[in-house]
Amino acid sequence: MEAAGVGGAILQMAQRIAAAVCLSAVLAVYLHAAPGPPEDSHSRAGHALASCVCAGLLAVALALSLLRRAATRTHPSVPTSAEPADPVSAVRVTS
Repeated sequence: MEAAGVGGAILQMAQRIAAAVCLSAVLAVYLHAAPGPPEDSHSRAGHALASCVCAGLLAVALALSLLRRAATRTHPSVPTSAEPADPVSAVRVTS
């Protein structure tokens, strides 16, 4: 039970680090592309570029998620007990 708590904590830490990195990357792209005042056309270009970066990061996350799901489906988990899944079918009646 202790390992589940550690695993959950590591998952939360990884999610928060990834969120911080992605947020700072998108903000850096926006600020780099839109250095002028908010009414300037550079801010629209910066917003469009930052939106494209967000969409790209989302696409990468989706692709990695689908690849991980496909990898886990090819390796089924091993049953934990030595008992058959259906005890009724394991009993044979001979006459």
